[in-house]
Amino acid sequence: MNCLEAMADIANIITPVVLVGYFLYRQHKIQQRKRWKKYIGCWGNEGLVNEPVPDIFVELELEVDLEDGEVSGILNVRKTKKEFEDKNISISGNMKWKHASVSLTNIKRDGIIIEYGSVKLRLENKNLKWGLIDGDTNYFPKEVILHRTLSSKPV
Repeated sequence: MNCLEAMADIANIITPVVLVGYFLYRQHKIQQRKRWKKYIGCWGNEGLVNEPVPDIFVELELEVDLEDGEVSGILNVRKTKKEFEDKNISISGNMKWKHASVSLTNIKRDGIIIEYGSVKLRLENKNLKWGLIDGDTNYFPKEVILHRTLSSKPV
């Protein structure tokens, strides 16, 4: 066997492996985009019929860049028993395999950046589960189930 025949045999072995790898990668990216797209929209915990009235109402609007998994959005929270409301808290983070890890920040008028903490968001059926990783539980719920609100964009 000469050198050219050996190179042809190697190419015949490598080509199908590379093509299968490319096909699997492409299918993974398609499924990933479908999964990420489900996070986009408006979410909240107000008006749940089968749940007790929560201490903190959460309104969340999420956007996800389907190319790189960057998450951004706006969060509004208000306490039901106290006069507390915080609006337009910025959400930023990244999609992971099956959840989003986001940080909560706000920029005040004088340019001061306030870091409120971080949250893990995970889809459970048609709802979005909020889990506070770090932050003040007096202002943000530790865990809450959010549902799509009427102002949600269709998926």
